[in-house]
Amino acid sequence: ADVAAHLDQIELMSDVNADVPFGYSEQHFVLSDPTGRCVVIEPSEHPLKLIDNPLGIMTNMPKFDHQLERLQDYLDFTPDFLNGTLAPNTFHVTTGKLSGKKTPPGAYTPKGRYVRA
Repeated sequence: ADVAAHLDQIELMSDVNADVPFGYSEQHFVLSDPTGRCVVIEPSEHPLKLIDNPLGIMTNMPKFDHQLERLQDYLDFTPDFLNGTLAPNTFHVTTGKLSGKKTPPGAYTPKGRYVRA
């Protein structure tokens, strides 16, 4: 809550000294609080963009929204997860509905082992 209240006051680098506006958007910052709420700060605009992160994981590029979209190629998320009403510490993924989904890269299936080899 504190970060969200002061997000417009945070600046990673002034536009005067930056090679690109708002610094490099490849950087993401993940924050969590004692309640388990997790957010991502994405410096793609000013003020910085604050995104709720229900998974609690993060990498840099691509943008966070795109990362969640790509996960749907591999996982079948619960309706509560997709509509943003998932309670903390509950399952994000359904079971038994993986028909037609891709195998995640690095999986321990014969196909995954072949691709890694």
